[in-house]
Amino acid sequence: AIEVLRALMGPTDPAAAHPDYAFVRLADGTNVITSYSYDSYGRVTQKVMPKGNAARTIGLLAVKLPVSSNSRNTSTMLEIEPLPVGSEETFVFEDKIVGGVVPGQYIPGVEKGVRESLRRGFISGNPMLYVKVALVDGKYHPVDSSAQSFEIAGSLGMQEAVPLASPTILEPVMTVTITVPESNMGDVMSDINTKRGRVLGMTPIGNNLQQITANVPQAELLHYATDLRSITQGRGSFKMEFYQYEEVPGNVQQEIITNYKKAQETKK
Repeated sequence: AIEVLRALMGPTDPAAAHPDYAFVRLADGTNVITSYSYDSYGRVTQKVMPKGNAARTIGLLAVKLPVSSNSRNTSTMLEIEPLPVGSEETFVFEDKIVGGVVPGQYIPGVEKGVRESLRRGFISGNPMLYVKVALVDGKYHPVDSSAQSFEIAGSLGMQEAVPLASPTILEPVMTVTITVPESNMGDVMSDINTKRGRVLGMTPIGNNLQQITANVPQAELLHYATDLRSITQGRGSFKMEFYQYEEVPGNVQQEIITNYKKAQETKK
C-alpha cells in the first residue's frame, strides 16, 4: 500500500488558526498562490506569487514552522501538491528560492528531510508517493543554521502539513482470471465478493469450465491459492496481474491507521 494526498484542505483563517505557521494557498494546476506569513512584529503579511494560467484553488495548507529545538532561526516554506497517481515520477522536488534567502548549500538538506518523511509515511507507515514539493521561501541564521537543521525543517514541515492535506491510503488492485468448473462458479464468485472484489465477467471455455475475471485488492489475495483449492477441491486455477491503485475503503483505512498508531505507541 501507499499513501497519497487526496484533497489539500486546511484552516480557513490562517491568522486565527496557527500563529506560528505560514500558509500557502494551493492550486491543482497553475494558479496564483497567496502565502500568509508573519513579520518580525507578529503582523500578518501577504504576498501573491503568480503561476500562470488560472486553475481551481483546492485548499489552504500550513507549511512553515520554526524548526530548531534551540533556535527559531531556521525555517522553510514548502509548496506541496499531488502528482497524478500512476505518473512516471513519484516524487518531484523543486528549488524556487530566489535572492538567497536559503543558501544553496542548505537546500539539499531540505530535500533530504522531505524525502525521509515521505519514506516513513504519515498515517499508516507506508511511503507517500506522487507528491511534488517545492521550496519557495525560508529563513536562516549564519550561526545557528546548518544542513542538519534544514533537514529537520523539511521533515517537520511535512509532518505538520500533510495531516492537514487529507492524506489517504491506496492499495494495489489486481485483475484476476480464474478458471473453475461450472459447478463451483457460485461459490467462487461469493468468495470474491467477501474479498472486496468486483466480478467483471464470465466466459465458458469448454469442458464444463468457466473463466471468471475480477478485480480484487492484492491484500485479499495473499492466501488465494489455498482458498481456491479448498473451494474447487483442487480443480481451479488462477493468474493475476496489476490493474491499478485504488483508495482503501474508509472502514479498512481506519483499522490500518489505528493499528499503526498502536504499534507506534508500543515502540515508545
